[in-house]
Amino acid sequence: MRTVLRSALVLGVLLVGACARRDNGPPPSPKLDTEEVKPAADATLTTAGDRQETRRESGFSGVLPEDFPADLPLYRPSTLVDFGSGPDGRFVVLQTPDALAAVRARLPALLRAHGWRDGEAGEWRPATGRPVRIAIENAHPGSRIRIDYAGAERRQ
Repeated sequence: MRTVLRSALVLGVLLVGACARRDNGPPPSPKLDTEEVKPAADATLTTAGDRQETRRESGFSGVLPEDFPADLPLYRPSTLVDFGSGPDGRFVVLQTPDALAAVRARLPALLRAHGWRDGEAGEWRPATGRPVRIAIENAHPGSRIRIDYAGAERRQ
């Protein structure tokens, strides 16, 4: 009985000790030394003196095939992006930064001003010579103009 009493007493003391202990939060963090940091090497740089982009005047670039119709006016600004042989003869493809609606408005007026008459399905006829077929398509950004021609004439 003494051992039971002694065991109960020891157990009671342990329980009281465990309950009496208080949790004061995490242990304090160690004190760290502070170092002065100098500004970064590029902190004084600025873009004020950088060269700025300058755009060139838009015009026509690329070299047309020698047999391209000499009297066919070219849409400006445009760039020659492709040429070759097609099912009806030869073709050239021009790329322009202008929107599809602008090209569809300006190109027919340009052709008419140079004496070309419009026909069916994109066909245009000069006063003399062979007709050409012109197709305009959207090529985000800008537009593409494909000109199919017979290739019999020489551009001067």
